[in-house]
Amino acid sequence: MKLDLLRKVIPLTLSAGMFLSVPAVLPQLADLPVVSVSQAEAAAKSVNWEFKKDLDGWKYGGKWAYKGKPEVKQSAKFGGSIEVNVDYSPVADSTWSEVKLEYGKAAEKPVDLTGANVVSYDFYYRPANMTKGGQFKTKVYAKDTKDAEVINVAPDIDLEKAKDAGGGWKVVPVKIQVPQTKKPLTYFMVSIVANQTDYKGPLYIGKLSAHYEKLPDGYANVKQRVKAQQPVDAAKLSIAATAPVVDKDATPKTAATYAFLKAIAATPDVIYGHQNEMNRKVAKNLPGLSDTYDMVRDFSGIVGCDALALTGNELELTDAERAAGETYSAKLARLVLPAAKQSAIVTMSMHMPNFAAVAKRPLVNGKYDYTGYSPNDTSGNVVQRIMPGGDLNKVYTGYLDMVADFLGRMQDADVPVLFRPFHENTGSWFWWGAAYCTPSEFKNLYRYTVEYMRDTKHLHNLLYVYSPGGPVKDAAEYALRYPGDAFIDICGFDMYHRDPAVGDTWFDGFKDTMTAVDSFTKEHNKVGAVTEVGILVGNTGGALAKTGNKRLDWFNEAL
Repeated sequence: MKLDLLRKVIPLTLSAGMFLSVPAVLPQLADLPVVSVSQAEAAAKSVNWEFKKDLDGWKYGGKWAYKGKPEVKQSAKFGGSIEVNVDYSPVADSTWSEVKLEYGKAAEKPVDLTGANVVSYDFYYRPANMTKGGQFKTKVYAKDTKDAEVINVAPDIDLEKAKDAGGGWKVVPVKIQVPQTKKPLTYFMVSIVANQTDYKGPLYIGKLSAHYEKLPDGYANVKQRVKAQQPVDAAKLSIAATAPVVDKDATPKTAATYAFLKAIAATPDVIYGHQNEMNRKVAKNLPGLSDTYDMVRDFSGIVGCDALALTGNELELTDAERAAGETYSAKLARLVLPAAKQSAIVTMSMHMPNFAAVAKRPLVNGKYDYTGYSPNDTSGNVVQRIMPGGDLNKVYTGYLDMVADFLGRMQDADVPVLFRPFHENTGSWFWWGAAYCTPSEFKNLYRYTVEYMRDTKHLHNLLYVYSPGGPVKDAAEYALRYPGDAFIDICGFDMYHRDPAVGDTWFDGFKDTMTAVDSFTKEHNKVGAVTEVGILVGNTGGALAKTGNKRLDWFNEAL
């Protein structure tokens, strides 16, 4: 993609994750205006629940991954509220421990919230009641009179917005955007979800409401047209007749994709890539299959996904899909294939759970339970124990079998995948990081994984990507944990700019790292890549701040 188009597209479409990757270009774009959608005013129903005398129809509605039974009752505190006494300490390492509050009256008489697009409430918590940090999420779930799931959203509760409520208490105004429903609801639920916290004691919900608000559409007001691009002229590329890849039995299309990447790397063009392009759409009020498509009538050139989608962490199944027998693997394949069929390049990373923790869980239908998010649980000497002969080897290969099911669906559709396991291994925030295994142990684990996918699972549509964390000072440092030329096709790195400000020196390290990796790839005859790059604002692990970003031209600087 040419720089002038990127200047227009990137500020509109980038979200968390990878945006610059192996050099490539997008297919030709239609000469279409930037989409602008305003929300129509609606004659929406609204309900305000008050808890001054009782629970106003609300009750305890169940739990998930929570030990014991929380107490739910009416309280006079904070002008009338729902008091939920919880003890999350037994599940403090869980990323999802849910206590449900159900509007019981809906089962007796459907509640009419047609047209409402916001559920809001005040969330009261006491910081002294938790010794371990973490976060809270909230979930709103609803079914209509035909028992169809119509609302299923679960955003974070932003504790950074908390204000003092007196007596050691904090209050956070929670506002959850929900899809507008067309029928009354027979089931309506609001949940409190703990994410790795040992909070013990009461929590309060007050001023609960479902109503309509005129909301911003979430897009920048850019009044420019996207100009049509000239497609890449393959005749002008120096595409080698053969390009050596890790898998000698690679499918013809996989080998051709690698040859194309090597050729395009010599040009001044770059790709626009988008993590979770097809499976985590933000603008659900717009008709396209992805946010990028809504903007420019085309998919991103690289479509990123993660194995988290295969366990329900970054993908959801509706009740109807479950009833029809659809799996996460089948759904992810169904979502990704339309972009792949338009020549988008698919890449998959793996935020793997802590397999020592997985081994302690009860089996689900005879299989290991890989749900939740625990790659940052660094306990248990996992690297050493998942290798052949280790007590966790079957837990690990079971996980790889699950991933192979999705990758096999891609192979059946003749779609190559850039497979990127064990990313950011030179840091120490994941259990496969530098503090938890020696360079030799890491290399052996990577090699074993390649051999398992290639030789045991017979996947021949994979290009293997090595992507440690940056910055990297030179090629020698980059080589320290490199698994070897026989196991790597693409050499990349991940690097994020935390709290960018005008005048800081982050870009010096970024440029030095690209120079080091470029030197390494030329020496080893590999393709170089920036596998993840972007902005991190604050301590929540997010990307761009919604407002107040201090370095507005960051993406052009990165280019």
